[in-house]
Amino acid sequence: MKIELVRLQSYEREQAELNNVRFLPILKTGARRITFLIQSTRSNLDKLKESNNVLLFITLVPQQKTNTIEVTIKSLALNFFSWLIILLWEQFWLIMELVCYFLSFRSKVLEVEV
Repeated sequence: MKIELVRLQSYEREQAELNNVRFLPILKTGARRITFLIQSTRSNLDKLKESNNVLLFITLVPQQKTNTIEVTIKSLALNFFSWLIILLWEQFWLIMELVCYFLSFRSKVLEVEV
């Protein structure tokens, strides 16, 4: 909350400086940006103030004992295959980028030869 207050004060100082210099058109967009930042910071401060008044209830449910070896193996397998899919997806896009690069390079070479 302290950070948001400091940020708000900084934005308000910057807005006051922009208000002193109004003759440049480019400063109008800066003033709009500062106004938007001030509004969003004020809304963040309001949310933080409200969060001080909100109670959070947490309910703990004990984990049921099952075949822990089976659960461990299933979770490890699930993690392995999910990371494998992510890695393969990234490799697919890298290969597609290389193919596009080589096709564009080849078309440039063909244009030069003609």
